Amino acid sequence: MFFGGLAIALWKGPIFTLICMGFMPLMMMTFAVFGGLVKKAQVKKLSQLEELGAHTEETLSAMKLVVSFAQEGVTIEKYDQIAEKTRKIGDSAAKLQGGFIGVFLFMMFVYYLYTYAIASVLINRNVHNPSTGKPYSIAEIVAVTQASQMSMMSFGSVIPIVPAIMRALISAKKVFDVIERKPLIASTPTSTNVVSLEKGIEFKNITFRYPTQLDTARDIFNKASFEIKAGQSTAIVGPSGSGKSSIVQLLNRYYDV
Repeated sequence: MFFGGLAIALWKGPIFTLICMGFMPLMMMTFAVFGGLVKKAQVKKLSQLEELGAHTEETLSAMKLVVSFAQEGVTIEKYDQIAEKTRKIGDSAAKLQGGFIGVFLFMMFVYYLYTYAIASVLINRNVHNPSTGKPYSIAEIVAVTQASQMSMMSFGSVIPIVPAIMRALISAKKVFDVIERKPLIASTPTSTNVVSLEKGIEFKNITFRYPTQLDTARDIFNKASFEIKAGQSTAIVGPSGSGKSSIVQLLNRYYDV
């Protein structure tokens, strides 16, 4: 539709067509700026939703731990804060997306104003049309205007799929972020892929708390030390929240200490 409309417009009035198409860079630049803002807002919204989901999942999966430390009220308060922040970011993203459509329609009406103002000058000054060798007529002006409009409107057909395009871009960004991310737990020069357990396992003065824990919560381990000798069977017992699973996670280096 873009090339068809452009071809008809150039055939009916090349000079007027080129003047009309001179408005396109301004329109494209406006779309690029607003499109970038909408994309950033959607990425921020998705990240905030992930934070809210992660907090909810972590709280529900460790409900016994939360109750054992009497952190129900603090956890609910933190959830409310994250949820309110998510709502505000979502509102901003929705306003930007609605503003993008409004800007598109505004630019189309400005385009009408621009083309008809130029057309009135061409007619009043009897400017000759290179295609006919005669002054521009009303019919030629309307034909060029409508053909150029159809060419420009081809970009408008993208609007219904803008949300899908944004979601695809956001999903692609998440994939590339995972591929390009640098682990927080970095390997050291003495790290090895093969671990020898001939002598056993030793915890020595380990102090640990989960990164997501509140500052007011006590440490899971506070200078804990123990040794599990090779060839022995050792049972790790204790009430919920005492650190049984944490020992296994530290052994697998899911967290750094």
